[in-house]
Amino acid sequence: LTHRLDAAETLAENPGLKARLPEILAGAYARARIEATAQTGLPESIFPVALPYDLGAVMTREIPWEG
Repeated sequence: LTHRLDAAETLAENPGLKARLPEILAGAYARARIEATAQTGLPESIFPVALPYDLGAVMTREIPWEG
């Protein structure tokens, strides 16, 4: 949740970043996919190649362990 707040604050302070969000999200997801593979021991192919959520979902989607 704090990451979402940090991201929203950064976007508010730097509106020019909004145009780069697809690129930024794709890069962050690619890194997260590699980290998830390393942490879980599961094959990389089990995780979707592309981020399965749009920015709205990334910023608002419920996170089960935060419930």
